[in-house]
Amino acid sequence: MTMINFSCVSTRAFILLILYIVSCTNASGGEENWRKLYKNQEADNEDGQCHGPKIVHVTDATFQKFDDGYLLLLYYADWSGNSKKILPFWAALAQELDEAGVAIAVGLIDSTQNRQNIASRYVHTLPQMFIFHGGQIVAHFVNERTLDDLKAAVITVTELSKPDLADRKAEVLKQLEEAEAERTQKVQDEEMLKSLAALKFESQVTSLHKDNFYALTSKTDAVVFVYTPWCEHCKVMKADWLELAKDPQIPGVLVAKINFDDFSTFPGARLLEGVPSVLFFRDAAIYGYFNGSRNLEDLRIWANLLTSLTTEELKELVKELQEEEARNLQQAKDMLIYEQALLKEEFDDILELTNENFDGLTRGKSALILFYSERGERSQLMKPVWVSLSKLKELTGLLIARFPETDYRWRQEMEYIHGYPTVLFARNGVIIERYEGVQQLGELYHYAKTLLALNTEEARQKHAHLARNLQREKLMERERDRARHKAESKRREEETRKERQQKRKNKARTGTSTF
Repeated sequence: MTMINFSCVSTRAFILLILYIVSCTNASGGEENWRKLYKNQEADNEDGQCHGPKIVHVTDATFQKFDDGYLLLLYYADWSGNSKKILPFWAALAQELDEAGVAIAVGLIDSTQNRQNIASRYVHTLPQMFIFHGGQIVAHFVNERTLDDLKAAVITVTELSKPDLADRKAEVLKQLEEAEAERTQKVQDEEMLKSLAALKFESQVTSLHKDNFYALTSKTDAVVFVYTPWCEHCKVMKADWLELAKDPQIPGVLVAKINFDDFSTFPGARLLEGVPSVLFFRDAAIYGYFNGSRNLEDLRIWANLLTSLTTEELKELVKELQEEEARNLQQAKDMLIYEQALLKEEFDDILELTNENFDGLTRGKSALILFYSERGERSQLMKPVWVSLSKLKELTGLLIARFPETDYRWRQEMEYIHGYPTVLFARNGVIIERYEGVQQLGELYHYAKTLLALNTEEARQKHAHLARNLQREKLMERERDRARHKAESKRREEETRKERQQKRKNKARTGTSTF
């Protein structure tokens, strides 16, 4: 039996209305607030990366270098969607502050990798913005929601007198400490409530297992919470589920739980996408899968809605869902085909270098070249990154090109290639450097910007360094070959010795038997 994902069921009008309300009440307020922050300015790039020339990358090790002046710092993480969205805004802010002559460094710090600086203990959500002066926090921006507001706030801070600046530091630190203490107390209270709810959850909510599942779910409608003890999201839901089990507004319905670790063979278990999950059973068969916001009111509405339907109506909903899922799946496949075709077209538009045209097209130019294989999965993942890099207007002076495996494998320069994909920097037809960093758009952009600023002497030094590394790699490879050959020879000698020894034993045994 197929489960009903009620966020996409289209049937009777009243069902649609209720389900629409349930599925739409889970909007994230935090994300909406950050959306306001950058909605009134245009990002100069569609890739969501920061490409401003005034951004500095800060780490715990380099944090103290900015103690002599003001530092406006954005705490972000690569996995944070809101962080990625705000990066173009951050570049625009850096540009405007620079044009206004504000004496402040604008930077980024990866909050995941750098947790030992003064503001780290106050960063619990991302992104976060702080101003530092003399190694101390001067401002923590919370209410500034537009580019103009944030710019004005930054200028106000940088224009403070020394006495006012000292008072500001003490005031901001006090506010942060109070907020941190309040957050800590709130977390402790929530943990205590969770612990109490967990104890009541185990003792007061009916547990379904292989011995009682069919007996209990065949007699009445059942709303079942599927969880695992180690799942953090499951722990959060236990309190609401306990309240639902005692709720008088859903009479005649069994509100139960299933520990998936102990009972993973119940009907419909193979259709689960993960835990926690909430399922609706009738006659020991699964008819519903809750996909709304996980709060008590929405769960109550969903449970009452399903129990009010007849079995025939539930079967009709299942049929409609199957058709809807089939249409959605086909649309997703069509969109994927379209996106792949579009990506291929844009990637093919990038200048392709071959063994024949390499010298001619790279002579007198600086070129960043992607050497790739059509057969490699990592090369395929690199294609959208390379397309985005080729569109950046800031890299106009750099030739962004591609070199497919079938052409470059015969070139002498390809001794620099150790795997696919590989990025090489060439100037005037000569390979200068092999890129060894992370193959992501932001890192590649900053690397390309440094290449544009290289003078002839610096390029010569990089080429010499690459040649030394290549020579060292060759020596190491010869040593490895020699070691492998020595080990192989020793193995063969040992096999020969054992074979001769076995022959002597066999001959001795045969001679004894003959005698």
